[in-house]
Amino acid sequence: MEIIDNCQNPRWTNIPCCCDHSSVLTEYPMKDCIHCKCEEAEESIPKNDFTVKDIDGNDVNINKINVIRGNKLQDCIGWTF
Repeated sequence: MEIIDNCQNPRWTNIPCCCDHSSVLTEYPMKDCIHCKCEEAEESIPKNDFTVKDIDGNDVNINKINVIRGNKLQDCIGWTF
């Protein structure tokens, strides 16, 4: 999989996790943690090729995606192929 991403060190990686891991109630997603939220979005980016069906029902192999990042935190807000 070729991942086109012009941001090698996003700003959100410098924000520390604010979760208290002593209880499930004090950690993400129950607690609002910017670091964990951004990390979850980053992990949603596919790492391996995948197949989708086109409008005619034919299989199309996807082996290249573009990452779309937010301006403020440079967090992953989506990806396209």
